[in-house]
Amino acid sequence: MKEQKLFCIPYAGGSADIIYTKWKKHLDSSIKMIPIEYSGHGRRVEEALNENIEELVNDLFETVIESEIKDGTGYMIYGHSMGTLVVYELLKLVKANNYSLPHTIFLSGRYSPDTSFQKEGVYLLSDKQLIDKLVGLGGASASIYDYPELIKAHVPIIRNDYKLIDQYNFVMPISSFNSDLIFIYSDSDPYLGDRKRVDEWRQYTDKDFAVVEVEGNHFFINEKTEFICTLINNKAAKF
Repeated sequence: MKEQKLFCIPYAGGSADIIYTKWKKHLDSSIKMIPIEYSGHGRRVEEALNENIEELVNDLFETVIESEIKDGTGYMIYGHSMGTLVVYELLKLVKANNYSLPHTIFLSGRYSPDTSFQKEGVYLLSDKQLIDKLVGLGGASASIYDYPELIKAHVPIIRNDYKLIDQYNFVMPISSFNSDLIFIYSDSDPYLGDRKRVDEWRQYTDKDFAVVEVEGNHFFINEKTEFICTLINNKAAKF
């Protein structure tokens, strides 16, 4: 298999290193996995949180993506939930700067950016309500309530990410990419109850579109690591 790169974009409140580093043992040795950390998260926790999606995307493009794709190595990109918005806006920048697009885009956990939806105002919830919502979605164990210092440290990060999502404004027309697009969704994800929402991602690729269904909740990627990595390995083997 040819050497390739895999950029991994996290969900709201998540650290890319924590979410994706465990994928390495399941990925083919030819795939260089690159977890992309948002400012203010994980190893970048000392940096300021971003004010909006545009600022976040520009930061990731300028500090990581542009330098990593300049060498022309084939690559893939994966984004979950909030990460799907980030992937979309990142690839718009890649395209605008005339760099090569990934041969495959892997997305999961969110309807397409153009889909109209009721803004939830999650970032306006109290700390307890915010954690309750996260636990309800499967993004944290109820045992987190036993660690008030952990809650105190992470709630501002989660709250800010939800604010970025809520205040994101999609600009028409839809940008489609010359990349295969594989969308993975779980059968119990409250954000994707209508299969039509999944199929709307078809508009975002000029090439092949495929949908893969798995069991699990909104945060299924934390439980289906080996399955997802197998999908990635199989796709990478074709390029």
